[in-house]
Amino acid sequence: MVLWKMTSIGWWHVSSSVETYLELFKEIMDGAEHCNNVSTLRSYADKAEALKLRLLNEMNAEDIRLAKEAAAKAEAERKRQEEEAKKRGETVKPVEKVAEPQPVYKVRTTKNVSIKTVAKTASWRLESKEDVDKYLAALRENLLKEMDEDTIVNIEL
Repeated sequence: MVLWKMTSIGWWHVSSSVETYLELFKEIMDGAEHCNNVSTLRSYADKAEALKLRLLNEMNAEDIRLAKEAAAKAEAERKRQEEEAKKRGETVKPVEKVAEPQPVYKVRTTKNVSIKTVAKTASWRLESKEDVDKYLAALRENLLKEMDEDTIVNIEL
C-alpha cells in the first residue's frame, strides 16, 4: 500500500508505506497499553505527537522534492526538444515548446508546530476578560515568532 497526502497543489505520493507509518504508531500504542505507571503513560501522548510532527515534516519534504523533480524533468524535456529542433535546422517557437518557462514561484515550506509549543503552557486559567486578552496576546506573539516570509505554519491542535 502507498501513502498519498493532500497538499495545496494536489495529491502527492509519499515514498514511505502506510504499513511503516502505522507500525511506528503501533509501537507507541503497544507501549501505552502495557504501561502500568501513570507518569510514563502520559509520556506516550508526547511521543505520538512528536512522531506525528516528524512524519508530517517528512511528507512536506517529499512534496518539495517531487515538485522540484517534476520541474527539472519538464525543463529537461523542453531543452531536449529545442536541441532536436536545432539539429533539424528549425527554430523553436514558444508554441512548440513542451514546457513553457513558468513564472518564478516562491517555494513555501510548511512548518508543523504543536499548539503546546506556541501556547507555552499546558492549560490556561481564565478568571476575567483581561486573562483572555493576556493569553491571546502571548499566543499571538508566539505564533508570529514561528512565521517566516516563505513558510506556512501548520498548528497541530
